[in-house]
Amino acid sequence: MRQGTEDALCGIYAILNAISYATGNFNSLEREYTFSYLIDKLVEINSVSSNPVSVGWLLTTGIGINDLNKLLNKCIGEQGAQMLYDECDGNMRDTVRKRLKNISTKMYFRSRKIDKETILFDFEKFLAENIKGAIIFGWTNNKRNWSHWSVALRLTRNSIMLSDSGSRNRISKKGVVIASGVPDKNLSGDIISASEVIYIFPNST
Repeated sequence: MRQGTEDALCGIYAILNAISYATGNFNSLEREYTFSYLIDKLVEINSVSSNPVSVGWLLTTGIGINDLNKLLNKCIGEQGAQMLYDECDGNMRDTVRKRLKNISTKMYFRSRKIDKETILFDFEKFLAENIKGAIIFGWTNNKRNWSHWSVALRLTRNSIMLSDSGSRNRISKKGVVIASGVPDKNLSGDIISASEVIYIFPNST
């Protein structure tokens, strides 16, 4: 059984994979404590939302871009990094806390209508310019009847290379389709929504 068979925690895995990569990789204890912390914060975000759901429903239906962004900011930047560090109860290295503190994000395509060539060019440019940068993005496949959060780490001539909680480590560029908002149910292929893209990058020091 793989992650996602019974749960919908791909957003949490995507955050964990992205910030681990951006800080130079967590050790096993740091991953374990961060995963637990993210679950707690997700439940907390849900509890104060205008339309809260049960914890079971929350963990099996997934989260949208707004809650994912809130959750991400609970563990980076000055305040988020310190909260996560404190919750790890001595099991996070101070060097990791300092690197988390130095991470910024940008919801780059939030309001932009964009084509495939442009988004792939911008992905590649961002990842080339930010050695420890990562991109969390929403990925839908109507044929397989799922939506998923994943992390892009680099682009090759033919593929988007991933750090993914599922079974795939790449997406073929040829099969990518871009949606400017919520993907149309009639679209086929691997659909990336341009309104569900978050750039993650360490600030220059």
